[in-house]
Amino acid sequence: MQWQYLNGTQVMPATGVTSATVTFMLPATPGIYQARLFNATYVLVATSGSITTTVPSVTLSATSGPPAAR
Repeated sequence: MQWQYLNGTQVMPATGVTSATVTFMLPATPGIYQARLFNATYVLVATSGSITTTVPSVTLSATSGPPAAR
């Protein structure tokens, strides 16, 4: 679980914030998650739609390649 104020930190801003962009790292564990917004009195005011994460995968399309340059 991660949290932050609308100023992007875990320190309450001195004045209210009317607009913000906050960034969170996706969890390493695959699953279904939500982002939730609480007001100044910790009342839930909004919940995002489901955010689904999966294990990343890599698919190679060639079985060989040119030698590396030195």
